Amino acid sequence: MAEETCDISVLSWCQGRNRAFRRGESRLHVKASNVDRLLSVQSLTARIRREAKQRHETRARHPIPTWQGWLEAEAARGNEEALEALRGRARRRELAGFLL
Repeated sequence: MAEETCDISVLSWCQGRNRAFRRGESRLHVKASNVDRLLSVQSLTARIRREAKQRHETRARHPIPTWQGWLEAEAARGNEEALEALRGRARRRELAGFLL
């Protein structure tokens, strides 16, 4: 019985609020601190996304070099030591393939 009374009173309260809202008597009250906090979180989220995009673009323009890539670039420039290192790596890979 108490639950029915509670439901009816909540229902009547909601109906009253709706009527007051339609008449323009009800205003939405928001604390300024909550708005500031929300704006702060939104700006932080936007900054995090912007910085992530910048990191992604920078990595795409400047990939992290690998030892193999560096050796290949140096060998293409005529560095004999780099060419010998590439040949040694190729030989080791062949030996490892035979051992497996």
